Amino acid sequence: MITTNTYTSRLAKEFAGNWQKFECFACRDFKGYADPSNWGIYYFPGRNGVGETCRQASNNAYILNAMREVCGDRFGYDDDDDDPEGDLCFELPHRHWAVGYVEGIAIRVCQKDGTYTPAFIRFAEIMAARKRHPLLDEDDYDRRVSEYADTRIKEEMVYEVNKLDLEAGQDDTRIDALCDEFRELHGWLGITEDFFPYEKLETFVHEKFQTQSNQKKDQHALCHCIT
Repeated sequence: MITTNTYTSRLAKEFAGNWQKFECFACRDFKGYADPSNWGIYYFPGRNGVGETCRQASNNAYILNAMREVCGDRFGYDDDDDDPEGDLCFELPHRHWAVGYVEGIAIRVCQKDGTYTPAFIRFAEIMAARKRHPLLDEDDYDRRVSEYADTRIKEEMVYEVNKLDLEAGQDDTRIDALCDEFRELHGWLGITEDFFPYEKLETFVHEKFQTQSNQKKDQHALCHCIT
């Protein structure tokens, strides 16, 4: 028998057959399996019609990749699975009446000899790690937040510039240059899904276009004087 800790044992009792307790569960029918109560389902937070946060996306990707790695060729797919009984884990996307769709994974808890499957042991390790720290891969999370911040800055930059100069708002090269200058001036400012420094960006854009407008006026006045 594999030696397991108390948390893993408790999780196994809660997880095995958990789909039988779900209300309005209308996805995969495990009753055709030899051990239907030996499977548990974990749904990825945010992978539905609502959308993932950066933290959810990072953790979800970590868990899915870890399951694929530990299962190898015993990782299956719900729609085209030739040998479901041989799987330790498989992806489980399906429709949902409230949010449109959900995505998850089904994991076999125990092997025939009563020991926990490698997939479930790894899953339990990850769940325990997440209890200690909400981020499973900080580098991946930081990358996703950085990409999100870049996208949001550009979206808001286009919006603000369009209000002042529609032609400039369509100039992608100019918008990218403004975004780079804004980041150099203010950094990332702690941008997340829940926070964006609208006032700072609005002030930045207005000051840039006011400066350009004054420069054009000065040039026009200078040309007028020369002529």
